[in-house]
Amino acid sequence: MHSNTSTDVLVFDLTEKISRYMIADIIISAEKAIHNAKIFKTTPAYELFLYLTHGILHLLGYDDKTKKQRERMHKQEKDILEILGVKVSH
Repeated sequence: MHSNTSTDVLVFDLTEKISRYMIADIIISAEKAIHNAKIFKTTPAYELFLYLTHGILHLLGYDDKTKKQRERMHKQEKDILEILGVKVSH
């Protein structure tokens, strides 16, 4: 991360350092979720679920550096949230 702006989610994969099992820290900004919910006309809860899903996808090897990667990741996020029954709006 090479930016001085705030972010919605940070992921730290600790698997190699600690265990043979996947262990990670996922840090989510509730403040950013509230802010983005207003911008994208969603709910803070939806944004939090989205950020958690986004972080887990990073741990599973997904990336979002290129347009193609972002499109693939967004589709996975949408599919997962739909399966979980997480609603976009109120």
